[in-house]
Parts: sequence; C-alpha cells; structure tokens
Amino acid sequence: MKKSKLTQLLSLHTEERDFFISPIMSKCQAIEAVEILQGAYSPAKTFTLKGRIEWFGDRKAVFDCIAKAKGIIHVYFWDFTFEITWLLENTDACEGVLDHREDAITFINEFIMLLRQKDDLHVFIQSLKTIDQYDGERNGLWA
Repeated sequence: MKKSKLTQLLSLHTEERDFFISPIMSKCQAIEAVEILQGAYSPAKTFTLKGRIEWFGDRKAVFDCIAKAKGIIHVYFWDFTFEITWLLENTDACEGVLDHREDAITFINEFIMLLRQKDDLHVFIQSLKTIDQYDGERNGLWA
C-alpha cells in the first residue's frame, strides 16, 4: 500500500477512546478535573485495524509481531480475529491537542513489515482493514 493512501486513511479516525487520568478516578471525576483546569475533555482519537488468522498456529507469529511493533496502545484477540489500535490524537491539559498521525504511519508500516517477514501470514495481511469495514473477504488495504 502506498504511503499516500495510508496518510489519507489516517486523516480520519476509527474510534474515540477514553483514557482515565488515574485508576482510582472515575470518568466523571476525570472530566471534572479537566474542567477545573479550564480545559475541554476530549477522548483520544484512535485507529484500529482488524485481521483474521487462518488457523491457531498463526497466533504465535502475529503476537510476536505485536510484541516487536512500536506504538500499539491496545490489542484485542478473540477466536480467529485480532484488533490492533494506534493512537492518532489526544488532548493534553497543558499542551492542547497532540497529533500522532506521522508516528502512527511509521508504526503501522513497521508492523506490516514485521508481518511480511513471517511465513504463511498472507491471510492475515490480506484481511487487514479498518475496524468499521466488513470482514467477509480478503480485500483489505494490503491485499
């Protein structure tokens, strides 16, 4: 996939996620704390790719690539499906909105490179697509 297509894709986000300021603080308390600092609470914008593996033996190879990859903030695995999330944008109380899209492009390209170095992960690579797309075919971004 060309870098320009990935750049266009990352101009949007697939999800918004809430990150709590403290594990002992609820979401409502976190929002109140941000408002006291005279800021506006804003959930982080993230980008999630999902892909499916062909058989359970592929799990080890995908987990190995995830462990070596940079910038992944969340991984969800169930049955034959992986969901992998990168941070695109978040709001800092002092610095305002922080854009991480350039880093995300680099991290995703490195992750794809790691996947291509493994044997027999063609089904996973071809099925990789954004989380909001239908997952019935191997017609993902890198197919």
